[in-house]
Amino acid sequence: MPVLQTSAGPGSRGPAPAPRPRTPRAAPPWITGIVASLVGVAAGYALGRWNGHGPSNGGGIGGTAAPGAAGETWDAPTSKVVTPAGDGKAAAGSDGQPLRYTPRTGRSRSQVDQFLEQFADPASVDGDRAAETASGMNAEEVRAALDRIRELEPGPARAGAEAILTRRWAQMEPLKALEWIGSVAEPLRRHDLKHEAIRGWAAAEPMQALVYAEMNPDGFLGDYRIRDVFEGVKSADTETAMAFLDQLDTSKYGEAAADIVWTHFGRDRESVLAKIDSLPDGDLRRMSVDRVIDHWARYDPVAAKAWMETHTMPDNRLTAQIELGESWARVDPRAAVQWYTQLPSDQQSAKILDRIVGRWLQYEPETGIDWLRSQPVSPALDNPRTDRARRLAGRDPVEAMLWAGTISDTKRRAATEEHVAWEWYRRDRTAAVDYVLNQSTLSESSRRRFAERAQHDARAAQAKK
Repeated sequence: MPVLQTSAGPGSRGPAPAPRPRTPRAAPPWITGIVASLVGVAAGYALGRWNGHGPSNGGGIGGTAAPGAAGETWDAPTSKVVTPAGDGKAAAGSDGQPLRYTPRTGRSRSQVDQFLEQFADPASVDGDRAAETASGMNAEEVRAALDRIRELEPGPARAGAEAILTRRWAQMEPLKALEWIGSVAEPLRRHDLKHEAIRGWAAAEPMQALVYAEMNPDGFLGDYRIRDVFEGVKSADTETAMAFLDQLDTSKYGEAAADIVWTHFGRDRESVLAKIDSLPDGDLRRMSVDRVIDHWARYDPVAAKAWMETHTMPDNRLTAQIELGESWARVDPRAAVQWYTQLPSDQQSAKILDRIVGRWLQYEPETGIDWLRSQPVSPALDNPRTDRARRLAGRDPVEAMLWAGTISDTKRRAATEEHVAWEWYRRDRTAAVDYVLNQSTLSESSRRRFAERAQHDARAAQAKK
């Protein structure tokens, strides 16, 4: 049974899911409190009460349903509070009477029905399609769908449906969504839904979500809440994401802000490039340039190179060149090496070549190894040759020693040879000792250690007989 994916994975760079349409709405009262906290007008505003300890109504979905919204009605007064989904009981109002969602007369399939029907067969769930359906739901519809989640078979698909709905609800009523999550009984479910709510909130109103995350760290989960904010912004529309960058403390969140640039570049190149052009000189501009080059060069390195040459200065050129070389090597490593060799001599940093060769060996090891073997001894290639020797030490120590001998730095070469020798000793003591004592260039002290260890082990083996 496949696990429904509802968000891009951390952690990794890459295009985030397409932004979900936002439902126009008037700013609710709680927005005023959040904004006031930003300017210091409402210092002490009690956001802390929303930190996950909601009402003790057993997990009920809070909020008053608006009559007639989106073509659905409730067969009980709309002021009633719905009891939680998944508790094994029928939904009921505060008076204990059953409360059931029904489509409006004349409409065969409501938005809620359409959403839930997509999860009827857990093996064929399309997470993107379900999220698209949820993006057209209003807050009442989301609450109704959450109340009916118990109709689904328990499992990953049902959990995925709940995650999609929670994220959508938080785009519209984040504090109500968080209050409801706080009343969920199961710790893991509550934990996961908090992540979804913060991401959903951040996709719609990133600065308010960041303020909440900073003011409500929730113990050891605090750092994760901050990360959730930035993950949510990656799924926001590009206009919202770029506006968020203007409000950030980039000395604190510069790396995360640059990752937002990386993600949105794949979605709206012109808007992101215009944003970079508007940024003042500083860390955020430098990191954004690096991220764009990294992303661009993965599919059009020549265009990335041309843009880089007009957007870098001596103080930020090297980091940009490293990003270009590394990403270019993913596409055409030989062309990346050729570009490197044509740089002015004062720009041919070993750091650039090291990244190029590293990616070459990662993605096309056969041709990369052949190229590396054909090159003369050079400090610029000491890193990949050291790595190659150490990787081979456990399975082919003879070949590993040959690679170690091509390292230009004498101290690094000796250290690598000794490492390979000890790995060899664990596999074949006699061959390793013979090599060390009669063929290696190791120091006298290193050879003596080997001889003493060999004698010690030989005596120990004899004593066991």
